[in-house]
Amino acid sequence: MGVNVNETSKLTMIATAAVQEDVDVIGLSILSGAHMTLFPRVRQLMIEYGRPDILVTGGGIIPACSLRIIRSATSA
Repeated sequence: MGVNVNETSKLTMIATAAVQEDVDVIGLSILSGAHMTLFPRVRQLMIEYGRPDILVTGGGIIPACSLRIIRSATSA
């Protein structure tokens, strides 16, 4: 099941919907350049909501130099 949200949706809405719909994966596509804050925040919300098992993955415009930082901030 997919949950589509627009860029103005709050991250808590994404996390709440993921928990309510019992998803296995959250996929984020970020073109705004906010990947350094959004990916880690969604991962943290999954932990706070008691669902660290939900995979958070994504794509978009992400500079290669940011990947190492994002991976370390979002690894379970």
